[in-house]
Amino acid sequence: MKMSSRTLGMLTGVAGLTIVIAIAIAFNVILANLYVRKDMTEEKLYELSAGTLDTLKNLETKITLKFFFNESNRDMQMREKLFAGRVDDLLDQYELAARGMVQIEKYDPKPDSDAEEWARKYGVHGRPMAHSPWSSLYMGLVASVEDRDEAIPFLEYSAENLLEYNITRMIMRVSNPKKPVAGVLSSLPVLGTPA
Repeated sequence: MKMSSRTLGMLTGVAGLTIVIAIAIAFNVILANLYVRKDMTEEKLYELSAGTLDTLKNLETKITLKFFFNESNRDMQMREKLFAGRVDDLLDQYELAARGMVQIEKYDPKPDSDAEEWARKYGVHGRPMAHSPWSSLYMGLVASVEDRDEAIPFLEYSAENLLEYNITRMIMRVSNPKKPVAGVLSSLPVLGTPA
């Protein structure tokens, strides 16, 4: 049986189309597992500092960061939602940079819920909203290691430029519970003169 040139051309086209679709699917599967992120802002707003990266690299115990934010609150203003999104993005960067040593948990402390009870247990309390005083806004962070906890009771929008510093300091405190001891050796009366 002899195929016509038209049938042969159609079969070749279908085979070519099938190969192109298979290549596109394989390409998408490979790219889906590849994560690349580059901060292109001039001020490097979305990049962790060298000190934070060094701290995360030297972690010896796993730390859980618990972010308490009541995203389901309908009385929230856009500014608060945007700030919470930036906090969320920053926490994702911590998790990526720590390579398994930092785990992020997110809680929505709705009124009379277990999440609200846990938030209060850790010292994270809701603040009444200026435009909706009957509603509380939770936006706190807790770092937990074994039986130790450190908390930032409320992440202030006005102190956003200190956010990374405060989170890294909290991680260092909870991962190194021993306080450093400083000594003073001097022939000068640095601690005052004896009476």
